[in-house]
Amino acid sequence: MVYKGVFPVLVTPFTDSGELDIESMRNLVRFELDSKVDGLTILGITSEAHKLQDEEREKIIGCVVDEVNSKI
Repeated sequence: MVYKGVFPVLVTPFTDSGELDIESMRNLVRFELDSKVDGLTILGITSEAHKLQDEEREKIIGCVVDEVNSKI
């Protein structure tokens, strides 16, 4: 499979106290969808994925899948 188009790497937003900021993540996904991207890249090296716990990664994946909702 060959991927074509724009696939931005999403950063992982955190609150001031260091917790995942899921609402900001939702806003980021919505912004990218509104920008007509062709796909999204999550949990890449720029998203601090290597420092997240499994549960945190699952929250990020669930949030993005929920917001994308088969739109891309």
